[in-house]
Amino acid sequence: MANADPRLGLAAARERDVLPEQALTAHEALAGYTLAPAHAVGEEGVAGRIRVGMRADLTGLAADPVDAPASDLPDNPVWSTVVAGRVVHQEEVVNVSVLA
Repeated sequence: MANADPRLGLAAARERDVLPEQALTAHEALAGYTLAPAHAVGEEGVAGRIRVGMRADLTGLAADPVDAPASDLPDNPVWSTVVAGRVVHQEEVVNVSVLA
């Protein structure tokens, strides 16, 4: 069974060992975890984006998954998780200078 951790999936989509010409850009990989699933179930009007009025299901990572190197994604710390607009996980962030 494949690991469902999206950080691993994002990294694998961007760094292809087999058929590297099929590797996705960072934006394409992220859309595969956000916009595409919402569209697949007909919910692109309420999910798949972070916008006012959209259902808030999201994961806050320490580093931007688009800007971070693909090789860093599997170890990118999860700072928060929001499901249906409710914070269900929140790490205490002591040093935010890692974002600079």
